Amino acid sequence: MPEEAILERAAVGHLATDGSRVQTWQLPRSIGPAGTISASVGDVLAFARMHLTDERYAAMQEPQAPYAAGIGGFVDLGLTWRIYDWGGRRVFGHDGSTISQLAFLRIDRQARLIMCLLTNSGNGTRLFEPLASEVFTQYAGVAHPPVPQPIDGQVDDRHVGRYERASVRLDVTRRDDELVMVYTATGDRLLFSEDPEHVYELRPTEPLDGDHFVTREAPGHPWAPVTFRPGHVFTSGRVTPKRSAVK
Repeated sequence: MPEEAILERAAVGHLATDGSRVQTWQLPRSIGPAGTISASVGDVLAFARMHLTDERYAAMQEPQAPYAAGIGGFVDLGLTWRIYDWGGRRVFGHDGSTISQLAFLRIDRQARLIMCLLTNSGNGTRLFEPLASEVFTQYAGVAHPPVPQPIDGQVDDRHVGRYERASVRLDVTRRDDELVMVYTATGDRLLFSEDPEHVYELRPTEPLDGDHFVTREAPGHPWAPVTFRPGHVFTSGRVTPKRSAVK
């Protein structure tokens, strides 16, 4: 709670766009499972060490379902864990974001390596990816997969429409020769969103099949994949169902 966190060295988020401090510190209690726990790096490492060394939790790291739009090699879903393929080597972990604060956790059982990074910037990914490559190359001989890049390609209207999940609406429209996705916060997310509506330009990427795109928050930020499948869009580690095809 805020009255508990104020007694510690609690971080405050900063916007990815201009670096200004956010106006809201904590998520509402109604979405507590998304991240109302304040933790230090030591806390996170202790939690990760338990999953690295205690075989009672090993089953949680087994793939349960494939994930179509891997961010940084994210290929499968375990039980709460995300499973990554880094150059043929399996790594597991989980990322999180609250109000312009991003957290990253990667665990390599084979190398017995844990890496945790906590940031108070909405652009923390720009630090994590090269840092993870440096750490894992040094201690495990693998690097963070290359970030997907935009390439020239044709787009069509097959993905135009409205996609919606709890507290988020995504409207995909065609603008000239490109697709645009308008992110709108709804419901409880409006209580803390610093940017309740944001426009993302979707750029084609490999494979050039009309389903794979990349986007980014702002110039200078790393690209992130956006992948469409029949009835869904995969982005930011989440699946959002398509509700209508209205243009």
